[in-house]
Amino acid sequence: MLRKQMRKKILEHSWLELEKHESNPTQTWRRIRDEMVSAIDDIILLAQKLPEDKQKEIFTHSRIDGLIQNMLYKGDLYHFQDHYQDIFDPRRSELAAILVERGVHLNSVQYRLLNKDTLSLVEPTINHLNQSVSICKDIARKLELKKIEEEAEQLELVYLFSWKKMLREENGRLMDFIYRKTKEEDPIDIIWNTIKRTNDKKIQCSFGVKFGPEEQPYTIYGSISIVMNDTKTAAEVCITDSHDNMTHLDELVVKPADNSGNDFNLFEKNRRNKKRRQ
Repeated sequence: MLRKQMRKKILEHSWLELEKHESNPTQTWRRIRDEMVSAIDDIILLAQKLPEDKQKEIFTHSRIDGLIQNMLYKGDLYHFQDHYQDIFDPRRSELAAILVERGVHLNSVQYRLLNKDTLSLVEPTINHLNQSVSICKDIARKLELKKIEEEAEQLELVYLFSWKKMLREENGRLMDFIYRKTKEEDPIDIIWNTIKRTNDKKIQCSFGVKFGPEEQPYTIYGSISIVMNDTKTAAEVCITDSHDNMTHLDELVVKPADNSGNDFNLFEKNRRNKKRRQ
């Protein structure tokens, strides 16, 4: 937790003012950050271990509401919409989606148990609640893409897709990339049982048209492989097109998707100064 002297400083000054008066602001911040991470871990531990009567004394409605309000709005609930940059912060939007998801899950379980004798009447309500979670997640993802694309434009890059999401949420972006390179006109998709991942730096698969169930034959129109270099700063893309018997080669720019280093974003150079994708 914060030391008494540091708490007094933060109460009386903005963070920028505090940094100006610290002899080593970087060291001060690291110490505060580590202390707060430790404090949050302790709170999680108490939430796991304490019985309900003890939790009621700590996790009061007003305290939790104050914590959430300041995490999402920086405390300015009623004028938050006036701060354009803050309101489009994807991190806050993702936090909001997480809170909605956790709350909906609890309320759905409660609602189902309260109405266990009329389950056919329960499902429509729970479906509406789950749809709300999906909408919140999509809003958070839209804001994340907006930020990625704006930052890419400043670097004269065009965002394509992320390494981990290109075969899932961003499959459409991957297919757009393939369409552009092959100029394919027929509706095609990834042939899922051809996907191969080699360690964490190579993905390859075929694309084409499937007929019928998974076990039925399919027509392969081509294949794509993406290989990141050892430093994960660039990637080579090779697309083979069986229609025109051509191979398309490209080199993409790779950047970390977040501070955790668990994912990477792939970009192509904006050589023609194209407008940012909508």
